[in-house]
Amino acid sequence: RVVLVHVPKLRGAELLVPGRATRLVDGDEVPRDEKGRYVVLVRPPLDYFDAGVGGALNFSFRAIDGVTGLASETDAFASVRVAAVNDPPVGLEASAAANAGATTIIELSGIDVDGDALVGAVIDSVSANATLRRARANGTASGEPLAVGDYVSGLVVAYKYVGTAPFDSFSVSLVDEFGAVGAATTVRVNLSTSLIALPSEPPQEVDEEVDGVVYLYAADTSDSPKEVCFEILGVTPSDGLAAPRLFDPEDGSREIFAGDTLMGRPLAAAVVFRGAVDHFTTPTVRWNESSLRIDAASIAYEAFACDEPRRRSVEARQAVSILNVADPANVSVVPNEFSVYALSSIDADDDEYPTRLAIGRSISIFDADRDVDAMRIDVTCEHGLLSLHPDTLHLADFNSQAYCQSRGVVRSWYCRGSGLDDRSMTFVATPSDAATLLSGLSYSSFRENTDDLVTITLYDGEDDRDTGCLAARQYKTRSLRASCAVSEAAVVVHVQEFASVAAADDASSANGKVSWQLALALVAIGLVVSCCSCCYVRRYLRQRRVGQRGGHRDDQDKFDHPETARDKLGMAARSAGSGVGSTSLM
Repeated sequence: RVVLVHVPKLRGAELLVPGRATRLVDGDEVPRDEKGRYVVLVRPPLDYFDAGVGGALNFSFRAIDGVTGLASETDAFASVRVAAVNDPPVGLEASAAANAGATTIIELSGIDVDGDALVGAVIDSVSANATLRRARANGTASGEPLAVGDYVSGLVVAYKYVGTAPFDSFSVSLVDEFGAVGAATTVRVNLSTSLIALPSEPPQEVDEEVDGVVYLYAADTSDSPKEVCFEILGVTPSDGLAAPRLFDPEDGSREIFAGDTLMGRPLAAAVVFRGAVDHFTTPTVRWNESSLRIDAASIAYEAFACDEPRRRSVEARQAVSILNVADPANVSVVPNEFSVYALSSIDADDDEYPTRLAIGRSISIFDADRDVDAMRIDVTCEHGLLSLHPDTLHLADFNSQAYCQSRGVVRSWYCRGSGLDDRSMTFVATPSDAATLLSGLSYSSFRENTDDLVTITLYDGEDDRDTGCLAARQYKTRSLRASCAVSEAAVVVHVQEFASVAAADDASSANGKVSWQLALALVAIGLVVSCCSCCYVRRYLRQRRVGQRGGHRDDQDKFDHPETARDKLGMAARSAGSGVGSTSLM
């Protein structure tokens, strides 16, 4: 009998019983074959060979007497040499990136378990819109397109795709130095357009409310660059009052809309950009350094081959910076005429006889520049005192070195006053802060029976000629300031004396008292006359009834004649009237 002592320990190596595929392990008895031989089958690991060194597949065994059961004193060793067999290479699936219409050099890769060099590839498949060629050392393509089954030496191919699909693929089989051909391997290609929209950086700049030319750029990276056209996709902001408009630079009256096409010259197109009224994107901060919430401006477009519209770029946006053009601030006062009582003529200030006039309720300030700049504000009067509301004084700059005292700037004006009981004041503030400050402006005066003039003047803009505005170097933000704009509004204040108003009120009261007395006297006279008339009529009727009882028919007929009756009644009434008058006078 033969018993195995140690089987090979190499991972994947096996000793088997021939014909049975029974795996043998340490201590197993090796069965005899039909010829009485002790035979084992050695199976080395996959792709293993020992390169002539040997020893990795050695195993040992021992002989045992079948009758006595005695074992051999020593173990016998068997050494198995594994010869190499050329395995085909295995290609590695790969992905590559390419621009449609442009030749791209793609490298192939794989492994060979034998360590053999990979020397080429056989083309297995290629799409209808793609071509493969041999690649030169300088990265260019050479020769005719390769067909399926063609062999290309080296591990590079020149690839070119013509179409609009985003993906493509081809397959190859790698070949090692001994001619072994591997299985087909797929190479996937992520395609990009060879037309590339190239918006410029930084953003192109135009002035607010001024037509400016903006250029749209593109590049054709294909092997045969063509004339490029541009399709406008839209503008931002896209709606509202801030939406810009586009026009043809050659025909300024033709407006360009989304979907319109522009011809390139040769890889750029020009368009006239007209921003919306009072909309700007630069600067982006206010005078007080707080951020402005501004909708960015841009033109969305795609570039495409003029003779092949399907070959086009991805969408791009050309950013446009709209530079603020300083608008002049404007001040107005409605109504512009008021009355107030002099402080010297009355002790108390009340709603009926006010001594302090709230002018600020009628003052309005408008500026379209969203407080990116500050301005100079002058408020003056001739005889009275002017005050701002104390709670808002922190918004005004009365004494800074940078703006009020004009350090380093030669000019004739300086800030003055404090904002409380000033005859004139000059300060620096933003338009919205100035509106808040002036809304609390009040006026008072000790001078009686006079007319005063309160004047509010705004100096907005840039001034290097000492005309009243801040100098260019004093501004914090970047804007286009052409000049110094002045806006002025005035208020007439009638200052009254309380004593004269009180005397007029007394005279009016006395006149009213006399009028009531006269009216009462006339009413009394009328009542007396009415009573006397009633008494005479009653007396007449009583005399008539007495005559009727006495049977004086002729007299009654005469008395009842209409004309005679009227004459007698009128005479009686006159007689009664003169009698009542006399009585009332007495």
